[in-house]
Formats: sequence, structure tokens, C-alpha cells
Amino acid sequence: MLLLPLSLFAEGTKQLKPDSTYPGDLWITNGGGDRRCFATDQCDPDQKLFIHIASPGEKIFMGFNAFGDPVTFKLTLNGTTVFYKTVYYGTYSKGCILYHSQAAAGPLILDPSGYDPVTFVPTVPGDYSIEFIIQSPPQSQQIAMQIFDITVIDTTQSTLVAIDGRLWSKNWGFNTYNNTNPGQAFLATQYILTSDSIITALNYNHMRGWNFDVTSTRNGCFPWPSRWDSSCMSRHGNHHYAEYKIFVSNPDTLEYPTGTLGNILGDTVGITRNCDGTFQFSFAVNKRGDVNLTIESNLSPGIQPEDLTIKHSVLPGINTLHWDGLNALGEPVPCGDSVAITMNYINGLTNIALYDVETHPQGFIIDLVRPSGLPIATYWNDTLLANDGGSTQLDGCYAILPDSGCHKWTGGVGFGLGSQNTVNTWWYAASSLLDLGRFRVECVPLVPEGITGPATPCTRPIPVYTVDPNPLPGCESAGYEWVLTDLSGSVLFDSVDAGPSIGIDFLAYPAGPKRLKIRGWNNLCGEGSFGPGSNGEGIRIDPVLSPMIINNERLFSICSGDTTNILLQSDIAGTTFSYSVQASSSNLTGQTPGTQNPVRQQIFNIGTTIDSVVYSVVPFVAPCYGDTVRFVVSVSPLDTLVCLIQASSNPVCEGSTVTLRVDPPVGGPAAHFAWRVNGATAGSDSVEYTYTPMEGDTVQCFITSEEFCTPNHQAVSNSLLLHLQPKVPAGIEITPSAIPVCEGDSVIISANAMNGGLLPTYRWWLNGIIAGSYDSTFSCLPDHNDQVICQMISNHGCLIDSIATDTLYVMVAGPVRHIDTVLCSGSLYFAGGNWQSSAGLYYDTLPEPVACISVIETNIQYQPEIMVNLGEDKPLCNEPLILNAFFPGAAYLWQDGSSDSIYLVTEPGVYYVHVYVDECSRTDSIVLDECPIKFWIPTAFTPNGDGLNDTFHPVGTEITGYSMKIFNRWGEMIFETRTIEPGWDGTCHGEPCKADTYVYLIHYKTASGEYSQVKGNISLIR
Repeated sequence: MLLLPLSLFAEGTKQLKPDSTYPGDLWITNGGGDRRCFATDQCDPDQKLFIHIASPGEKIFMGFNAFGDPVTFKLTLNGTTVFYKTVYYGTYSKGCILYHSQAAAGPLILDPSGYDPVTFVPTVPGDYSIEFIIQSPPQSQQIAMQIFDITVIDTTQSTLVAIDGRLWSKNWGFNTYNNTNPGQAFLATQYILTSDSIITALNYNHMRGWNFDVTSTRNGCFPWPSRWDSSCMSRHGNHHYAEYKIFVSNPDTLEYPTGTLGNILGDTVGITRNCDGTFQFSFAVNKRGDVNLTIESNLSPGIQPEDLTIKHSVLPGINTLHWDGLNALGEPVPCGDSVAITMNYINGLTNIALYDVETHPQGFIIDLVRPSGLPIATYWNDTLLANDGGSTQLDGCYAILPDSGCHKWTGGVGFGLGSQNTVNTWWYAASSLLDLGRFRVECVPLVPEGITGPATPCTRPIPVYTVDPNPLPGCESAGYEWVLTDLSGSVLFDSVDAGPSIGIDFLAYPAGPKRLKIRGWNNLCGEGSFGPGSNGEGIRIDPVLSPMIINNERLFSICSGDTTNILLQSDIAGTTFSYSVQASSSNLTGQTPGTQNPVRQQIFNIGTTIDSVVYSVVPFVAPCYGDTVRFVVSVSPLDTLVCLIQASSNPVCEGSTVTLRVDPPVGGPAAHFAWRVNGATAGSDSVEYTYTPMEGDTVQCFITSEEFCTPNHQAVSNSLLLHLQPKVPAGIEITPSAIPVCEGDSVIISANAMNGGLLPTYRWWLNGIIAGSYDSTFSCLPDHNDQVICQMISNHGCLIDSIATDTLYVMVAGPVRHIDTVLCSGSLYFAGGNWQSSAGLYYDTLPEPVACISVIETNIQYQPEIMVNLGEDKPLCNEPLILNAFFPGAAYLWQDGSSDSIYLVTEPGVYYVHVYVDECSRTDSIVLDECPIKFWIPTAFTPNGDGLNDTFHPVGTEITGYSMKIFNRWGEMIFETRTIEPGWDGTCHGEPCKADTYVYLIHYKTASGEYSQVKGNISLIR
């Protein structure tokens, strides 16, 4: 297997076959059958292979190998043949490439291991078509180009390098010779340049497909004005059209400048609704792109078959789009229906359509190359190929590197998703999604067909009338005008801005027959016609008066055994009443339905809580019933009232307040409370009483309420005796079971709580980590100087502080005490009875053991010598200098306080750095003298005619050759010169250029023969 270097010195096989063991041949054909023409003299211009030449001095170097057959080709420019050649297969034949490694190396002029090329010297810039000529035997219908290279080199430069990103086609043909063998996979990456100058990388990622076609477009399988929601779908047959340029390398940045990501400008979106159901949309964008306008007429979640997506290309400035009111099924959206509208402004919309790729088991990997941005999401819609195993992804798929891509499929010859089908996938660089909201489809409101409601209504309850149909098409939610008249035509009311239904209180108008009519309106299209009726006169209504209960008192309270007394009253004489009864509890007896007036019923409550009886009364005067009115009777049981008071705490901490409360509250909202402390009146008339008690205080509460069904309506609470308790601080002390602890032994640490209460809680930490909870002892196998912390939380009733903490450092000793020390290079350490200067283990034996220790073992290690060298003193010329003080594991301190391992120097001076590794350090310095300026380029100029800084040009000495080009932000060249002075005066095509940032490209040569190229930005200020 041959793995190629990362640098690019050739264009062709090197990119299409990055691994020489995998295929990836050009499939050059005149077309025929279901195949498209590619790269021959018989092909249409959009199906040919091109190499771009930018300026004189650039030459084209070419080499080919078509399985050993002769290769005849020609170069044309604008349809005129400028070069014709046949390359013969042979070891020393010019233009013949024998091996993959030769194609990867490029022509001999770049690499001695390359090939001997055929060379063409263009005389003018342009896109040169490379057209192969298919001859009779051995080549009949196609050429399988196994190895090829087409490289552009600027031969005017002293150092020759290939100019990548010049080879492109809008329609590529490839062959992998197998669709089942993983070893026959297509590993190429190609670069697609959209019409708005967005560049994405398409990694084919082990795709397998025999011979297949590749094109990239903005609209999918069919060109505009084909509808996007159909054109983007994968489908049977070969449905390609060529639009975008597809390169084998990242397009040359000078010839194909990077585009920008645009936006919808400010609040520029305008929506015009027309009274014929159509819509007009206007908006402004700042660059060329595409807009997807989605109109959802089915407002269910998700996209439905009726929902329409319209795709439009847009240009910078104001754009206008039109919707004809038809949904995706070609049906008009009904008048008055609402549609949800979203607008998605897309940059770099890219479709890749592949024909006859049988299997793609790992999916595409798509990356945004220029400009930089967010990761690329990939989409596809294989609905038309669902029976072939197609899938659909409309939410966006993100590839997972290195090999899990998006849009995978399987198949073989004659079956599967890709076989003899066009599989389309799309993506885009950025988008601006606007939810424009929901809008009604407008029209002049239709004439009402009828009004539903009673023709002879009772006046109570208020009758309701509704337009038919409801809602009336074309009306807004409050876009109805109801008119009520008498039979003479006099208007009784004219209700504008009403809804589709209206309630009419006929009591507000004179008695007699009426007429009711209605019409619709909306703000956009105005008013419709009145209806119903042949002349829009409406319907006839003959109202009948209904009775109404006029009682003001509806709530009553009685005690068990009392009799109700509810006198029912109406606004119409002769009214009769009927009522139903509902009790809230089975403890109530005596209530029954009836027609008695007044309602007199003796009711008993045998329960222990207040319950209620509801009488639902309906008045009646033939033939009308009035509104139902509810009368509620609360019935309290006869019982002795029990009143309890409770204290918020008892005993009470000394000096603190206590709150006494009647709990549960009794007596109802009209109850009165009288508090007494030690028999004396205290507090206010409230359910609570708060004060600071004395030792032995006795508290009671007396309650009075007319709501009690008890003698005298009074109750007395229980008596509470209050006690005081002094406040104390919480404390803790922890002690180990041994000091010190011999190595290998465990230790028990005990906590002694002071004022901890009956159930104090404990929390233990070992070296800052929680190690035990709740117990008063803690056991561990410690290391020397372990930190043990215990926190005690007291539940004592009266505390100054409830939390106490103590800390212990455990001393551990063993027969051998180990000491590790790391010294700086050259340092001494006393161990083993002497001062030591080298690394190693040293031992000292104690005469008598001390706290388990009898031997001291010292391990001495030395830090590696710190190496730092900033270089020799020298002048600082032409460009900044990077000082590198890197040393593994080190920290850095430069003379200005910065702490990076490298330091960028832009000015002459003295620079020094301190390099630290732990406690060790090393210092170095360098002196950089000033250097005379030989070539200096300003960053801005002001062409205002004041004689100061009116032109832009470099300042240089000893310059023997010079050229300068100026480009605007769109990549257009607006100025060119080959002399330093007078320079650029700030004009574009004879007119003053606007204030902006421009790009310059300068080539110059010094007297010493040094050749340089400089590219940068210049600000034009006015």
C-alpha cells in the first residue's frame, strides 16, 4: 500500500486514489444509453474537464496511463483547439505515467521521482478544456483512465511549486470495478464550489459503484424552476444536470476567493395578503443565496402532504416572492383558513447527485472548508425509492469521524437503492430560519346561508344565535356585524366587531316581533353582504317573556332541628316554583324536593361537622322557565365545642419568644379570642398570641362566637404551663487510641460531645473526603500526618451554636522512615552520615528506636539539568522572531511577566527568560539590535487630495522587480501596476472607491536576487 505525503505537488490520481491499493479511475465516455458524456470532444461544455490558467508564465504539465493504451487528447479555449497530442505507453515516452507513485510525485520539474510530462504553454488566461478522443479498437466507447496528472506551475518564480485547486469539472465519471468487494472502495475527497463561493469537502468514504456519474447543483435532480420539494428527492433513472464546479483539491484561494455567510437584513420581511387568497413576500439579504419558503396549510405537528415548500434563488438587496394560494397537492387553501409560514435563508446550498452507485455502506463525510463555520448537517429524501431500501433524513445527520458517515445504502447490480437510480444528498453552510407566524388566507367574506337559534325564544335564559356556516369563510374571529330591527326596519342594535355567535337580551327592547341579520368583514378585504334571506333581510324572531327569581339572600345558616324559611320571589306575578334538593352528607335529614313557597322544612344534623343543603329553584310562567337559582342552607350539629391551644416550643429557650395558637382554629370567621397569662388578660383578639414568657407561666384562651350551636356560644381552651431553659454552646473533642500509631496498626478516634443533646449526629472526614457518618467513633488504617476532622451537630434544645468541629493530625511511625527528596543539579544533602552529591539510597540507623522508628532511609534524586538557549545576539529584520525556551515540565517567566514557553518579538531590545522546574531554575537572554527597513507596506491611506498619504504603495530600497494587484472584497481585481510609484490612488474603474478594506497581492525582487510574495489588507479611509 502506498500512503501519500500531505503536501500537494500534483492534481489528479493523487487525490482520487489517496491509497494506491484502492481504485478510482476516470470513466471517460461519449455517453449513450443511460450514461452521461464525460471529458471527450463530443461532450457538452458542462460535461468536460477543465484546467484553469490565471496569468502568463503558468504552464500545464500532463501525464496519462489508460491501461497501457495510447491516449489522444486536445486542449481547447472557448471552443478553439490550441493543442493536440497522443501519449504512447512506454518506459521513456513523454507524457506516460507508469506508476501511481509517479503521479503522486508530479512532473519531473518538481520531483526527480515523478514522470516526464507533456507540456503546454498558454498564451492567455482562461479555463482550458482537456478533451479526450475515443478512437476505434482497442478503445470503442470509453477510456478507463487509470493514472493521470494535470498540474499547473508558475515558471516565473524562482522556486517552482504546483498551484493546486485548478482542475475541475461540473460532471465527473468514475469507476471502482466492483460493488461488493471492500477492497474496491472509492476513497477520494472532492471540493465543491457553490455559486455563492462556499466550499465544502465531499469525502466519498469507501463508496463502491462500478462506473457512476457525479454532479453537484443547487436544486437537486432538476434545474430551477422545478419545485425544490420534488427536485431534491432521489428517484429512478439518471437525472443529472451540471451546475457547480467540482475540484480534486481545495480551489485556489486567489482565483476562487472565499465567500461570506449572509443574513436577512434587519427587520425587512414584509408580507402582503391579497383578497384572492395569494400572498406576496418581500425581504432583503446581503448576499446571493437561496430561500426555502414553507407554507403549512395542515397545522398538525410535522410536515404533511398538503404542506408546501417553495425554493427561490435570491440576490443581494430586496427580493420579492409570490405564493399562488395553492397547497402542495395543487388545491387552493380555503378562504379564512390559517397557514403557518417559515422562511429559511440558506448559504452554500449544495446537492450531490450520484447515478448508479450500488452500495455506500459507510456514508458521506461532509466538511465546511471555506469560510469556517459550524459542522455540516446532511439531508436526504429517498421516499420515491422506499421499496429499494431508501431512507429519509430531514432533521440533519452529522458524520462521526473517522468513518461513520451519513446517507448509507446497500445493493448490487440490478437491485438496491443506488442501482440505476439517482441518489441525491444535500447540505448547506449556514441558514437563517425565521418563523413568520400564522396568517389567514384572505377573501371577501361569504354571504351567510342561515342563522341557527330559536324563532320563538323565551327571554330567559338569554337565547343565543349563531351564523351558518360557523365560522363564516373570510371573517376574522371578531369580524361579524349583527343587526336587530323591528318589522318596520328600525334598528334596535347594530353590533360591530362581534363573534359568530351572539346572545340577545330581548328585555332591553320593546315587545313585538324582530328581524336578525348578519354579515362578515375583515380588515384586509372589507365587508361582505347581509344574510340570510333573498334580499339579506335575516330571520324573524317572536320573543316570549321568561320569569326571574329576584331574591337577594341566597345563603342561610341554622342549627340542627331548626326550620328553614325561604320566601321565593319573581318579577312576574303568578310565577310558580319547583325545586330539587341535594345534601352534602347523609347525616342530614328532613330536606325534600317540592313546590312549597315559602320553603319550610325542619332539618336535623346528626353528625359532628357543619353540612349543607342546596335547593335548586326554577321559576315558571307558561310556556317559559326562568334561570335556576341555588339557595344554600348550612346546618350545624349540636355539640360541645372543644378548643385546644399549642405552643411553638416548650420548654422555651431563655430570652426567646413563644407563639401560642388555637389549633385547629374554631369558631368561624366571626370568632373572638381572649388570651390570659397567669389569669391576667394579654394579647389581642387573634387566633395567635406571641410573647416572651417567664418560668412557670400558665396560658389559656377564651373563645366566643355566635356561630356555635352550643350554650352561650363560648369555649375555654386547655391550660399550658411554660418552662424556660438556658442557652449553651455545643462543643467536641476528638482523641486517638494511640499516639503515635505504629506503621500497619489501625487507630480508633473517639469524639466527646459537649452539650450534644440526646441524639447528636457526627460526620467524619479523612484528608478532606467524607469517610464516616453518624457514629461517635471512627476507625482507620492511617498514613502519617493524615488529617481527621469530625463535625458534631447537636440536637440540644437551646444552643448558642449548634455545630462544633475538631481536627486531628495522626502521627504514624514505622521501623523505617522513608524520606524522598528531589534536588536541583549541583545541590548537597546530608544523609548516610555524610553530605551527598549524587542520587541514590542512603541509610541512617538510630541507636535506639524512637516512636517505632529505628532506620531512616533517604532517597535522593536530582532534577535533570534545565537546558535553555535563546540563541546568539543578532539584528531583528523584516519579520517578527519567535524565541523558544521550551523544556519538558517547566514553567516560564519572561522579562515582561508573560509565562508561555515561546515569545514573539516584534521590536529590538534585550529579552530574557527564567525557566523553572519545581524548585530549580535556569536563565538565558538575547540582544536583538535594530535592522534598517528595506521594504515597508502601510496599512491604510486617505485619498482626499490634501497631499498627505493620498496613494497606497510600499516603501523599499534595492528593489529590482515589482508588481501589485488590488482586489475588492468580492475578489474582483480593480487595480494593477508594475512600478512602486505613484501607486494606487483609490479609484475603481475611474471612479472613487468607497471606504472599505481591500486586498493587495505584491511580488518583488531585490538586488540580491531574493524573490518574495506579500498578501495583506489595506484600509481606504475617506
